[in-house]
Amino acid sequence: MGSKRLLVATDSPALFEQVKSALLDASTNLFWAKTGQDVMAFLADEEVDLVVCDLQIESMGGVAICYEMYLETSAGRIKKTPTILLLDRQADEFLAKKAGADDYMVKPLNALRLKQMADGLLFQESLTS
Repeated sequence: MGSKRLLVATDSPALFEQVKSALLDASTNLFWAKTGQDVMAFLADEEVDLVVCDLQIESMGGVAICYEMYLETSAGRIKKTPTILLLDRQADEFLAKKAGADDYMVKPLNALRLKQMADGLLFQESLTS
């Protein structure tokens, strides 16, 4: 697998740095969107291989972002992109499943587990591309 393009959606600089530390390597281009609107605008213009999205982000939360991504993909306006939703509590797993997230993790982040999730989703995506 060649260069990877990852989009991190969070308004928290600390969380962005944690995700960056876990996922950034020499073959990764990492982008940061600080609002749901930024995510959707970015995906309309650019293709990425994976979106890592915080549950709580500005006025358009992670659930709304995942659902909007689903609608835009269904309408053919953006490419289907695997998504990891970062949750605040275990009870939010229900929301992640309903929103169509491909995987999810309850914060605080476990860097090794996040890396394994991302690598697994990227590998699956490479098989279907």
